Amino acid sequence: MAYEFVCISSTDFRVNADMLETARVLGKMQPDGIKIHLLHILKGTPLEQLWKSGKVQPLSMAEYVQITAAQLALLPPETVIERLTGDGAADCLAAPLWSLDKLAVRNAIAQHLKRTDSWQGKYFSK
Repeated sequence: MAYEFVCISSTDFRVNADMLETARVLGKMQPDGIKIHLLHILKGTPLEQLWKSGKVQPLSMAEYVQITAAQLALLPPETVIERLTGDGAADCLAAPLWSLDKLAVRNAIAQHLKRTDSWQGKYFSK
């Protein structure tokens, strides 16, 4: 049986330690694939109202890169990473607008992994 999971990161609803623990727990399940996303704030939603009122703050690209790299290090090396970021449709996305440039996000994650001498599975343990 194939197992795949989606992991969504957000500073407001989950603290950094929780996001890493989620990756650790998913890693122990040794899924065949995982999709990593950040929380998108879409126009016309209650979440957009919370964001506009200052009650919700999306991750910065630097935060997302750091958290995602740390999650990758906790996942099994053989797990297929099906997505490193997602994006909302440009006409619907309120925030974070940096997520529209998926190539820049992927490159930033790769550069961070190289700079910190890390890789997928570095800290994985069954």
